[in-house]
Amino acid sequence: MHAPFARVGLALALSLLILSPLRAIAEPEFFSDLPYGKAKMQAEASGKLFFVKATAVWCGPCKMMDRTTFTDQRVIDWLNEKAVCVSVDVDEMPGLAGGLRIRAMPTTILFRGDEELARVVGYRDADALLTWLGEAERGEIVPLADRPAPPAHDIDARLDRANELLRDGQHDAATEAYAWLWDNMLDHDPNFTGVRSSFMASSMNQLARAHPPAREAFTDLRDEAEDRLRDAEKKSWDDLRDWLVLNERVLGDREPIRQWIERIKHRPTAKRTFSFVDDIIEDMLIEEERWALYGSLINDPYKDIRMFGLMRNVEHLQIDGMDQAMRDEIAESQRRFFREGVAKTAAALLAAGREDEGRQVSQQAVETLDDPETRRVLVETALDAGELRAWHLDLLEGEALRRLRTKAAGMLSG
Repeated sequence: MHAPFARVGLALALSLLILSPLRAIAEPEFFSDLPYGKAKMQAEASGKLFFVKATAVWCGPCKMMDRTTFTDQRVIDWLNEKAVCVSVDVDEMPGLAGGLRIRAMPTTILFRGDEELARVVGYRDADALLTWLGEAERGEIVPLADRPAPPAHDIDARLDRANELLRDGQHDAATEAYAWLWDNMLDHDPNFTGVRSSFMASSMNQLARAHPPAREAFTDLRDEAEDRLRDAEKKSWDDLRDWLVLNERVLGDREPIRQWIERIKHRPTAKRTFSFVDDIIEDMLIEEERWALYGSLINDPYKDIRMFGLMRNVEHLQIDGMDQAMRDEIAESQRRFFREGVAKTAAALLAAGREDEGRQVSQQAVETLDDPETRRVLVETALDAGELRAWHLDLLEGEALRRLRTKAAGMLSG
């Protein structure tokens, strides 16, 4: 499979973990049980620093820090000796989170009295956090605007800087940083293909909505990709993906995509074309309830089933810092995305009149992952698409699915 279009592998599993709802993890013991205001007063009265961690129950990197960074004895000793620590759940305390200008999680902030010494956003391992704490305590943190850009080959650092600029509200500098990354990052590190079209595109969308000059700059990037597509000698699949990502995920402009689909949908090559970009288009078509069109463009109905098998093959790999709880969460994320993907495929095939394929995909999905949740998602997605069939009732075996079976049978009889 061509690398830009592969959607399997451990990197995807880890990214799914970051996006997934996670089980509650116990707060590290050194975080104070006092309310925010009283904890701050305690820090001031004791002459200590005030350390704030902004988090949320659904934040994957927050939980990773709880399991790794905040269990490192060096971090525990430093914070116990020099700071009063408090954890702020942004969903439980939205007013406080707003007052602290929390825009992403995890955010860690270090105060001395009312003075904010420094803040950092994103996951930090123990070594990185200790370095940051020491520099912040000594007043050695250089303001972001005054830092030189990282070297061109250090794409991780360049992306971190762009994200920080966005979070700090430095919109012009962030626009310049993201535009450079869009044009150059893959030349330096092709492994960022997936990040560029997902997480970075989402950040660019946030910036484009907040800052009109950013939208104009990113529209120029889209138009440049379109110009390349019009040049028969220069166009490539990568240009098509760029054009689609910039329209759908960065600019939120679906009309050009709709017009393009209408132009190509009856061509003999339409299914093959769609197969290279289906991860960008399928959610758009489903959100717009164009199930039949989506189903007519599916080139490989069984890809989700094959990919799930490949993902299972890497479950045995040992990754530094990955404990059993994290491995379990990755596995659950894999199962959830498999169920949702294969259920959408099956329902779309039925909507497009591809009855045999729709039924076979459903049956193979159950054979691949036979549990009540898989059966429930298959039937409920078919219900949502208006494509329920009598054979769906055969999937609803057991007491756990009795209520759904009653509902489905009633809809079929009605």
